[in-house]
Amino acid sequence: MTHALHIDFYLDLVCPWCLIGKRQLDRAVAEFTNVPGNPAVQVHWRSVQLFPDLPVEGLDFEAFYRQRLGSIDAVHARQAQVRAAARRAGTEVHFERIRRFPNTRLAHQMLAYGTEKLSPEMLNALLDALLEGYFQQGADLGDEDSLLAIGSRHEIDPAAWRAWLDHEHRFPEQNRVSSVPLLVFNRQISLRGAQPQGVLLEAMGEACEAAAASTI
Repeated sequence: MTHALHIDFYLDLVCPWCLIGKRQLDRAVAEFTNVPGNPAVQVHWRSVQLFPDLPVEGLDFEAFYRQRLGSIDAVHARQAQVRAAARRAGTEVHFERIRRFPNTRLAHQMLAYGTEKLSPEMLNALLDALLEGYFQQGADLGDEDSLLAIGSRHEIDPAAWRAWLDHEHRFPEQNRVSSVPLLVFNRQISLRGAQPQGVLLEAMGEACEAAAASTI
């Protein structure tokens, strides 16, 4: 195997399954690239704003989910499911710390800026910090000061980012997918949801085999 394996990971920063799915992918990539002869893996983070029509200031977190799921009991049941899945993936989700359900436009703009300006390793660290900031510290990802508090620890210069926003009016391409996380391997094999490490490894192997067969 010589060609790099490309993985497109479609995500929104307020989807807990994207945090969980990313942790599973991190583990799978580490295991895959540790095998002699396997190709390098390039992960491309694709922004999906699930709720683009939310107010800029966001909504009350508990009220949003109560309306979305129908009752506080349903909310608690879903949160327990997510917490259990997060622990299995080696991470944590602290819903009790989250106060706002944000409009994620500005956060995706920071991720787009990082895609242009940062190394893949630093971009990965920034994405981790945004996800963990929201799901573990309760950071408001719709608030510029909150975002800059995170970004400034990951080589995002506040003045440069504001200038980029003001002069370029950049927003990441809106990827039209019906749900996240969605992973696409070499534009051939796709998986929806926060899949276990073993499932991801199987898809990575299949994608590499298909790529090798196409060159024969």
